Amino acid sequence: YTYVDTGAMYRAVTLFALEQGVPIDAEHQQEMLALIETADFEFIFVDGGLRIFYGPRDLTEDVRSREVTGMVSHAAALPEVRGGMCALQRQMANSSNVVMEGRDIGTV
Repeated sequence: YTYVDTGAMYRAVTLFALEQGVPIDAEHQQEMLALIETADFEFIFVDGGLRIFYGPRDLTEDVRSREVTGMVSHAAALPEVRGGMCALQRQMANSSNVVMEGRDIGTV
């Protein structure tokens, strides 16, 4: 089974938006959705701890930054972002055996 932390996924998309200068607000939901549609997240246990990767990049520390923590709830509250994330989570669930943790799981 693959473990998926959906909260870390929201944090990763928030991180990408911040890095690319995409405002996290209702007017820029389509840009946020584009970030989700190109996302390729992977969760890997390394030295006994779970890490989140985007391609070769380890995002584990970056997604827990103060800046991301301050904005992730705003990103998650956007309907287009939540819909895109739920679709991505469904895709992950349908492609392999997964155990998912997070608020969306009842809707995935």
